[in-house]
Amino acid sequence: MPKRGVTARTALTPGRMWRVGYTLIELLISMGSASVLITGMGSAVYLSSGAFNADRSVPGLRADATEAQRQMLEDLQYATGFTERTNNAVTFTVPDRTGDGQPETIRYAWSGTAGAPLTYSMNGATPRDVVENVHQLSLAFAAETIAAPVIPDDDGAGGGTVLFVSGGSVVSVDSGGFLAKMFTLSEPELQYVASSEVEDERIRWIESWGYTVTKISAAATEEEFQLAYKQADVVYLPEGVDPTYLAPRLATMPLGIVNESPFLVDGLGFGSEWAGLWGQTLDIVTTKHAITEHLTEGPLAALSSSTPLLVLTDVRSPDLQSLGAVKGPVSRMASLMAINAGDRGYHGKPVATRRVQLPWGTTGFDPNSLSDDGRELMRRSIDWAMGNGPDGIPNSVTPGRFGYEEIFASKLTNVRDRQIATRVTLSEPARLTAMSAYIGGDDKDTRLAIYLDEAGEPGKLLAQTKGGISRKSMSWVRLLSEDAVLEPGDYWLAVLFASSKHTAMVSTSAGELRITSTQDDYENIGFKSHWGKSSTSQLGAFSIFAEFESP
Repeated sequence: MPKRGVTARTALTPGRMWRVGYTLIELLISMGSASVLITGMGSAVYLSSGAFNADRSVPGLRADATEAQRQMLEDLQYATGFTERTNNAVTFTVPDRTGDGQPETIRYAWSGTAGAPLTYSMNGATPRDVVENVHQLSLAFAAETIAAPVIPDDDGAGGGTVLFVSGGSVVSVDSGGFLAKMFTLSEPELQYVASSEVEDERIRWIESWGYTVTKISAAATEEEFQLAYKQADVVYLPEGVDPTYLAPRLATMPLGIVNESPFLVDGLGFGSEWAGLWGQTLDIVTTKHAITEHLTEGPLAALSSSTPLLVLTDVRSPDLQSLGAVKGPVSRMASLMAINAGDRGYHGKPVATRRVQLPWGTTGFDPNSLSDDGRELMRRSIDWAMGNGPDGIPNSVTPGRFGYEEIFASKLTNVRDRQIATRVTLSEPARLTAMSAYIGGDDKDTRLAIYLDEAGEPGKLLAQTKGGISRKSMSWVRLLSEDAVLEPGDYWLAVLFASSKHTAMVSTSAGELRITSTQDDYENIGFKSHWGKSSTSQLGAFSIFAEFESP
């Protein structure tokens, strides 16, 4: 018999004792300890719940309201449209936030019942509470209605880009910093054109008519102009631009032109001479043109005060369209004028693009003196020069080109006092208009020319340009040419430097290249009338091309 109060050992766990139950005293002690533990846990839970509800105090509620207000204002600043605006609710759209390319619709709302929450919902989803227990909410909207400019929809107005050629200053904007410049990591410096106050007034009008305006300095490089042309639809030349820079470019501008400057009248082909007659009334000569079709023939108060109005006084284009005139001492004199693309300028050569000469723009002209009718003429002139209007005549005639338009990689330097020519091929009959070469050297009397090919060598001089300026840095230089009608065949395009010791051009090894010395009296005579014997004959070509029109 085992002893009383002691359990027997089990066979499975030898050496370990097991109890079969608890004594009454043990149970009483355990229950007392559990009561103390439960009481402590209850206190902890109470204290924790008090901590979680601390933000339900007045400062906590104010913080919630402030955060909700910040979130709502942040969403509203991106609003693109509203479908609901009341004292208690607002529904609006914002740009895409979910990545599906579609705008999102957001709604904030409060029922108006004290104690109800302010809710938020996006794209019609179930509203969620932003702030609980709202007792007062008022959404006030400060709205202003702005009338859009009235633009007639029957003549294609607006929607294009106007290249505004400014006479203002140019400010360089550093695009790289010292290290970027040192290691040539940055793009070339950007140029910002700081236009004058009167130019800015014109720009504001043009933009109010629905056009986009880009500005370029009259003194910009040929590359900058070529890039600007690609991004624009029409060119605007205000009074005050320097004709020294613009005159050589006018014949080859590929866009329609609206001009104010009297000093560019001859270069644009309108006429050889001009004068200013004081007045404020323009006589409308015809209403059969897109620019004046909205008017009636007769006097038009184009300005609110008297100002010098431009008129032609001498030889004028045989194809000139006089739209508005000013009464002169003897008869009416053309003042508002247009020339179509392909029509002849006063010099007898066809012009490449539509051109409009405005009556105002002489020195000291105040643009604010234009009446509403005057501004409408200006707007319609831009629109017509851009290519719109019912006459069906194309906006421009794209010139043909032959030669080497690519910019080669190798460089030829120190070619002062040399005529350098490369052989090119023309595939169709042509009337020569201009020549361009990619050169540098800060030369003040650079010229370009074309020679007839004679048995594989340059022969007779056919046409040359007047002296032009090449910049120190490498760039395209475009110069107008003497008139020459060419038949299909081989020719030699040539360049001639005079004054700079640091002249340069770019070349390639393919092609034919000839070099000869210049005449002693280069500045007066220019290129040799006949090429003669070349001092150097070698394989190669340089970046030069000619422009032409169909004869």
